[in-house]
Amino acid sequence: MNLEKKNLVGYAMQVKEKSEKECKALLEKVFLQPETLLEKFAPNGWEASLLYRAVHPTPQERYERSLIMHNNLSRMLTSKGKTPSEPPRLEDYLGRGGSPSTPAREEILQLFGDCLWSVFSENHDVVASDGAVYHLGSWRGSGGFIADFINEQRGGNGAFEYINFYMGLHYEEDRKKSLPVFVHIFEVLMQEGCDWHYSFPRLGLVSFAQPLEADSDPATYDPAKALQVEMEYEAKQREIADLQAKFDKDREDAIEDARYKTPPAAVQAYRQVYGKWPEGWVVENG
Repeated sequence: MNLEKKNLVGYAMQVKEKSEKECKALLEKVFLQPETLLEKFAPNGWEASLLYRAVHPTPQERYERSLIMHNNLSRMLTSKGKTPSEPPRLEDYLGRGGSPSTPAREEILQLFGDCLWSVFSENHDVVASDGAVYHLGSWRGSGGFIADFINEQRGGNGAFEYINFYMGLHYEEDRKKSLPVFVHIFEVLMQEGCDWHYSFPRLGLVSFAQPLEADSDPATYDPAKALQVEMEYEAKQREIADLQAKFDKDREDAIEDARYKTPPAAVQAYRQVYGKWPEGWVVENG
């Protein structure tokens, strides 16, 4: 076991976690009732608020996002000798929509839950004054925790599942529009004596492949086949190690790039409330 794994194991053994009851009690203070949320964040009406645009991007934004996805997919198809489809057109996105069919209270519950996920999940830690962590579960688990809380405590009536909040808001532009919500979350956390520790995203690979076990029957043992299988296994492990090294390098590059880019909305909101950068953030940036 390498040093990093030892440190992770030691961290898991040493960190105390708040109980489910304590986590729900904290969410009770952070997550306002939907009517109060609308009054606080959309006093002039839901559709007139900036938060509305985090839920309903403009036609131009939807077109640009679709174009990025198309270009990424086209590069992949071209590299495999396949012909990509025609790119999207802006006119295809103009005039779509109309009045939303989803009630405003449901949309703001969704948005608030997405913002909560971005604070309590993604490997970030909400830490109490006694050092214990408010851990809502894994990425999927925290989405389920938030969904259950909304259904049970905020009138969700079973409308929400973990998938509604898994990965939070997918676009940083939408998170920036939701800055007032992040500020509110951190204001309550600070009042409750909590802190927030930031963690840069990290991809990890897990291999379930097992080395070939020696055949106990000499009559059926084939040394050539055994050698071939062993070589294939080792080649696969090297391939996984190389890909993991690439992921780690990409993460290091992302951390370095963060020194010169505008911090994410949640990080900006934390600094606005606490007057400092969160632990784990890499730079005194601007």
